[in-house]
Amino acid sequence: MTTQPTIIDLLASIQPAQPEFATQFERACDPGILVNGLGPIELPITPHTAHRLCAIAQPAKYGLGEDTVLDLNVRDTWEISASEVSFTNQKWHQVLTKALQKIHTDLCMPDHGKLRAELDKLLIYGPNQFFLPHQDSEKAPGMLATLTVTLPSVFTGGVFTVKHQDKTLRSKGSETALNFVAFYADCEHEAQVVEEGYRVVLTYKLILDAPERVNTTQALDPKLITDLTKALQSYFDPSQGKDRLVFFMDFEYTEHSLRWSHLKGVDRLRARALAIAAKALDADVALAQAEVQETWAIEPAFDPYDRHYGRYASYTDDFDKQCLIDGQITLHYLRDADDHKIDETYHDVDDNELCWVIPTDDFEPFEMDVEGYTGNAGNTADYWYHRAAVVIWPRSHYFILLAKSNIAAGFKEIARLIRTEQYDLAMSYLQLLKARKLDASHWRFNAANKLACGNLLTIAAHIPDRQEALSLLQPLSFVHLSEEAVQDYLNVLDKHEIHFSPDETERWFKPSYDDDDLKDWVEITLPALLAALNERNDSDKATQLARSQIQTFLSQMWGLQALRRLDQRSYAWDNYVHDTHPDANKLLALLLKAISQTQDDVLITKVNDDLSSPQADPLVVHDLLQQAHNLPIWNQLTKARENCAERLRRELARQPRQPNDWSISTQHEYFGTGREILTEFLYSLSETKLIWPLAKRHREKICDWIDKLDMPIAYEVVNTGSPHKLILTKTKQLFERSAARRKALDEAYAWHEQNDD
Repeated sequence: MTTQPTIIDLLASIQPAQPEFATQFERACDPGILVNGLGPIELPITPHTAHRLCAIAQPAKYGLGEDTVLDLNVRDTWEISASEVSFTNQKWHQVLTKALQKIHTDLCMPDHGKLRAELDKLLIYGPNQFFLPHQDSEKAPGMLATLTVTLPSVFTGGVFTVKHQDKTLRSKGSETALNFVAFYADCEHEAQVVEEGYRVVLTYKLILDAPERVNTTQALDPKLITDLTKALQSYFDPSQGKDRLVFFMDFEYTEHSLRWSHLKGVDRLRARALAIAAKALDADVALAQAEVQETWAIEPAFDPYDRHYGRYASYTDDFDKQCLIDGQITLHYLRDADDHKIDETYHDVDDNELCWVIPTDDFEPFEMDVEGYTGNAGNTADYWYHRAAVVIWPRSHYFILLAKSNIAAGFKEIARLIRTEQYDLAMSYLQLLKARKLDASHWRFNAANKLACGNLLTIAAHIPDRQEALSLLQPLSFVHLSEEAVQDYLNVLDKHEIHFSPDETERWFKPSYDDDDLKDWVEITLPALLAALNERNDSDKATQLARSQIQTFLSQMWGLQALRRLDQRSYAWDNYVHDTHPDANKLLALLLKAISQTQDDVLITKVNDDLSSPQADPLVVHDLLQQAHNLPIWNQLTKARENCAERLRRELARQPRQPNDWSISTQHEYFGTGREILTEFLYSLSETKLIWPLAKRHREKICDWIDKLDMPIAYEVVNTGSPHKLILTKTKQLFERSAARRKALDEAYAWHEQNDD
């Protein structure tokens, strides 16, 4: 039986003595307002004064995401910037200072901080003007709340409301006094429509200047702290299987405002209680921002005021949640008890780790996405919320939490312990991962993270069991081996003499399609690996195994790339000019360089055979041979060089394309409807245009085939008749590419004549 409800009950019992989300009061004082361009503003505000203010004001904008926009359907009011407003009454500063002291107390703000007010705007709401419900953005570092001071005037409507959860504060202003309303910035507030008269308001940013580090000796009931400590101790009892507690707080915060020194109202009291209890249990505590995603089955809500309510009732834009289908909670922006950032790792949260006083459903989502009906599936909606949280975990559980959130980080920590000779602790952590069934197979390996490969190899080299070491290496590919990890790799071979089964070989030496990975491996890792092997005894089993694995990897990589890039049948049509730019065959050129470094006779024979294949395009082969000219392998490619030169000579000996030869031959035949008609058109010496009545689906298939093979054929559809007509026209690219290929053949053959000695 979980102790979680007890924790919730104890935290829910912590309440400030006064309302904490907003406060309202009045003061009789004339601030002596002076507006540039108008002079002194007399109180109460008269319609004449309001008209003068509107004449120099600007339409007020509002924040939408990262933008500031003007939309009179959302906010319709006038504003004058703070730089245009000053105060001449010396007593106003004293009145404002005392008001801030009251706000500090009423909103249950931290005793260790000093509250100050920065004037933001002077707003004028005339007849029919309003501001829809919204939340204030964090307009300055340390901004915790907002203060509105409504100047005395006569108006109807224009009620100012502030809401937080199920609580609401309403202000109607005053005809004779200043009306102060202060509220936490995350509270939803609204300026309702002014019916008659003018509502004029000074708005202030309330900023709490507080030290980053806060003393945790908050005055709280000692018995409550004792009970909370016992409840947490029971919660983390090993029999409960809990690693962490995540408590959602009542207020909302931004990434920048979520600090221990700036917690609001009841959040500050509860967070401090949890921090004190955690310290007594030798547990760590942190603040975190949680992103909550929920997927609900929904139904549109009926409008009960629709005159057709009943059988023909209409739907509103609102939705009724039916049942929760799925959800995910992720913690980020963690800050420790000293208000320092912990890490940038994202931590997934299990439902059984959560507790709260106010459920997430009572908050407004910051984003919503509705999916309509699909097939037999009903409406669904995704909701995203931000919740601020206090997170507690026993220090002894830190490693398993790290590994659960990021298994790569867990292996990194074990490798660090091994490198610092803390072997017993490292092996105990590894056994803990096994017990929790967290291993490398759960790791979606990031090929760019070469450090991760080194960490796994470091661990594998210190695991006594050969099969366990082999299992640890399963997510890796040989191409992930970095220069720094070469010695760890050789240590693994020394210890375990790992021989791979066919399936294991396929995983370990799986081909890489990332050019940058392969480039780093060939130019950095392989030289370091070969240098290390050259310093070892060639008769050593591990050395022989390493050379064999290098040969296996390069053989598989070369075989795959040669098949894909050498075979001329993979090109679209006979006269296609393969791009002979040095980057065109980058992977094959890199592999040639690698094979050259190994001086492996088996691999070099395979290269000669593949480059001499009748299916290999001589221009592609020439490009590779050109790049191999300064490599040690050059003199061992005699067969490929001679074969390439002869094939270039034979192709040049053929008759060049004649001006009236419009035929196009291709290795990729079309097998769809109209195959015979299309083939006859392609191979025709004289036919350049085909007008073809054809159904839409067949037209689209043929056009896709032309685009895929980059054919020198233009196409268009004439929307007359039934079916519409597809018009195919051979283009001059046919002759341009043929000429370009012949020029490339000439240049390649001349190069071989000069360089083949």
